[in-house]
Amino acid sequence: MSYSQTLTTPVASFRKAACGHLTNRDIAETLADVVPRRSVAWLFLAASLHSLKQTEEAYETLVELVDEFPDDPAIPYQLACYACELDLLAEAQSWLEEAFQKDGGKELKLIALKDPALEPLWTVVQTMK
Repeated sequence: MSYSQTLTTPVASFRKAACGHLTNRDIAETLADVVPRRSVAWLFLAASLHSLKQTEEAYETLVELVDEFPDDPAIPYQLACYACELDLLAEAQSWLEEAFQKDGGKELKLIALKDPALEPLWTVVQTMK
């Protein structure tokens, strides 16, 4: 693929999306291809999979990438949310602890205590540092 094709393919994809021809998943996959070093692209892809009731695939997508974004608390936080939905509560707690550690724990802890996706862990979250 030429350089111009590399640039125009994502642009064309986004134009189609604006006209309603692509799904959120298509847009997210294109975004992950265009900017793979931006965690938001992968978080958007995982969220689109989750919205399609493909939570296990969303979880696996982020598990494969968590080490590529060692300073980003959003990925382990989202993994905790998906793990709760998949009834993997021990893993969810571990991911949430990692997110708190990366964030310093204060801001995310307040968010986690209001996040319905993390409700199974609310009691545990209150005791976390």
